[in-house]
Amino acid sequence: MSRKETPIQNLNLDKFTGREHKGEKEMYSSMPLTDYITKWMETFKSGSVKPATYARLETSLTAIQPYSISQMQIKDITAFDI
Repeated sequence: MSRKETPIQNLNLDKFTGREHKGEKEMYSSMPLTDYITKWMETFKSGSVKPATYARLETSLTAIQPYSISQMQIKDITAFDI
């Protein structure tokens, strides 16, 4: 792994969601990847980035939808899946 890479299963979802409650953390970790990315975009990016940036994020989200990883739960994604 390079200097800043973190295994997916070791990511602290609280850092991204701003939530510390264990039940909410479990809820987010059991979400499919595309649902989580959509929620993240709506919560943290909508209205805070330029429209072109948001459109690029939407394009990236659409691009991963045909792949099985898009419907995997966050907690189940490993480096091998990526």
